[in-house]
Amino acid sequence: MQIDCKAFLRYVHAAERSTVVKPKKAKDSTSTTASKYHALIIGNNNYKNLPKLKTAVADATAVEKLLKSQYGFDTKLLLNATRKEILNSINDFRKQLGENDNLLIYYAGHGEYDKIADKAYWLPVDAQKDNPTDWIIADDITSNIKRILSRHILIVSDSCYSGTLTRSASAELSGKGGREEFVRKMAERPSRTLMASGGNEPVADEGGGGHSVFASAFLKALKEADRSLFTAEELFHGRIKEMVAGKSDQVPEYNNIKNSGHEGGDFVFQLAKATVAPTVTRPVETQPEVQLPSEPTKTDFSLEELKKKAEKEERTKTAWGTQLKKMKAAYSDALSFEKRDVSSNLKEQAWKKFLNAYTEDNPYSQEDDRMRQKADERITYYEQEQARIEQKKLEQKKTEQKKIAMGKRPDPSVSPLGKGGHRGGCIQRPHNRHGIYLCQRRMLSDGRLKW
Repeated sequence: MQIDCKAFLRYVHAAERSTVVKPKKAKDSTSTTASKYHALIIGNNNYKNLPKLKTAVADATAVEKLLKSQYGFDTKLLLNATRKEILNSINDFRKQLGENDNLLIYYAGHGEYDKIADKAYWLPVDAQKDNPTDWIIADDITSNIKRILSRHILIVSDSCYSGTLTRSASAELSGKGGREEFVRKMAERPSRTLMASGGNEPVADEGGGGHSVFASAFLKALKEADRSLFTAEELFHGRIKEMVAGKSDQVPEYNNIKNSGHEGGDFVFQLAKATVAPTVTRPVETQPEVQLPSEPTKTDFSLEELKKKAEKEERTKTAWGTQLKKMKAAYSDALSFEKRDVSSNLKEQAWKKFLNAYTEDNPYSQEDDRMRQKADERITYYEQEQARIEQKKLEQKKTEQKKIAMGKRPDPSVSPLGKGGHRGGCIQRPHNRHGIYLCQRRMLSDGRLKW
């Protein structure tokens, strides 16, 4: 969350173009009282390896309070959360929620966009720069929400580059049957949508009176809602978009999420009954209207299709579980082989065989990723070890060649037969006046002859 984009829109007061209608002019007959609302709110300020943020925790705390008090959400608040805490919380909601539930996930914190891979990430507080090990890739978010049974899931992301999580596809705000029919259809159809504080761009951490510009607009729009029932897209286009774009260089976006199970619906907000002020009127003495019971709605209940899907999912989980067990056994085998007294080259080949055998990513576990990462590390280690051995051999060879080159050379004046050229090293001296040369020798005290 930082400021470095150019301005796209000038400020226009949101109320001038709002699609929200005053309660006195219309009354919502569509009801979502059978649905339950849940929210996971995440705010990260205190980053360990990245610049700290100023408003993310305050934004998340205010959003959690408003959703609980004014809209009746069951909430879970995560402040300064790690990758594990965030993914575990999303997985907990997956286990708890059913088809009639609605889930809102709010994230305020650092974000990152990899231009080469064209991937967007959330950065938990334990994330490191240029090391995606503890980042949360958009694909993980998409996969997790696709597995949640909730009819509607809305992700509100106040971080840099949030818009890259979506594809451009927005619904119309009205239909042939009028607004009430439109809201009813949006409530019936499953939805997986993202409200992002910006597109492929950095976004501001401040500028909203103790909150980010986006969080300030989001809170204000929810507090001042003019209807008791409205869609997230109405909220966005009616209030939030222009409030944010008019006060900062960022342009927020609202779209459905790619490959997530979106089927054309939208998240529908509903004010809690306790927050709706009663209409004060003078008592009128009239006869009560007789209310006759209506016929029950005809419904066809069957779980056959869901049972088939459940069986297929169970088979898939079992197959991946078996694959993970085999992978763990292979991993242990490679570790045992590594302890043998063999060359580094053989150990490196063992880890390469392991990686080649298990290339598929397990969608139900992260253990396979950790094992592959460890195998990569061991391969790198043994490659470096091989290089060190080769370098050491080369240095030893150079040292031996240098010793030979610098060694003592033989005296060319000395014959292999000894001094004077006679076997035994005899010195030629004239023995008599006739010029006869003989080898002189004498007996030493230990019985040896000295020439």
